[in-house]
Amino acid sequence: MASRPTRAAIAAAGDFYLCPLSPVHLLEGEWAAALEAGWKGEPVLTPVVRPNAKGEPERIAEGYEYPVTMSHKVGDHVQSWTERCVVVRSVRHARAAEAALRARVAKAIAQIEALNQRGRGKKRFETIAALRQAVLAIVQRDDVADLLPFRLLPHGTTREGRGSRGKPARVEHERATTVEVRVAEAALEAAMRRVGWRMYGTHQPVEQLSLAHAVLAYRSAYQGERSLGRLKGRPLSLTPMYVQRADHATGLIRFLSVALRVLTLLECVVRRQ
Repeated sequence: MASRPTRAAIAAAGDFYLCPLSPVHLLEGEWAAALEAGWKGEPVLTPVVRPNAKGEPERIAEGYEYPVTMSHKVGDHVQSWTERCVVVRSVRHARAAEAALRARVAKAIAQIEALNQRGRGKKRFETIAALRQAVLAIVQRDDVADLLPFRLLPHGTTREGRGSRGKPARVEHERATTVEVRVAEAALEAAMRRVGWRMYGTHQPVEQLSLAHAVLAYRSAYQGERSLGRLKGRPLSLTPMYVQRADHATGLIRFLSVALRVLTLLECVVRRQ
């Protein structure tokens, strides 16, 4: 939907579109620059408000927009139009993403510090390379490599062992490596600024579709994948299917598909009212 040829074809047909944009649809560096500008509040952010469950106005998002001149070849001619890039930060999404990021950081720190523990059943890292590989596996798995700088410290101890059966005492050398980890506060703060943002593209005039109306319209729009997602869990779960015959599985899928259509139709009617 958001590909440039599709948007150009819609504009050439005289229709309007409103679709989400990702970094692949933008110029290099445009996504990061748009988020940074929105966080600094360089353009005045427009609040998006809607009534909550109690009927009170609630601020659900805020954002700004900027125009971009677009052009693309459609058939035998080049279609040119002006697109409005709407940059929006969802309040709820930002809070959830920030909490999830802090949880991943805390989890990674706990797992890295656990590598220093000694005792029965605990792996002992004698070389820096082995410990570095273990630490990198943790930070890369939790996607926090840029947020947790670490330092590896080699240790060496010697102790004198007792001789036995007339043999002289011997000196034993033990090597171990520990890791120190900390949170890069500046990098964490920068990561926090990037969560919760989305970008939409539309060429409908602002007089017909304001920023707030665009956000509310997209959120209330029908999404086919949301209905299909109901087949993956409650209340219309397709998995696991405790059936042994192929015709039973086919019948169950058809029955659940009919139930899904009923729920989707019911949702559509409720939204219209």
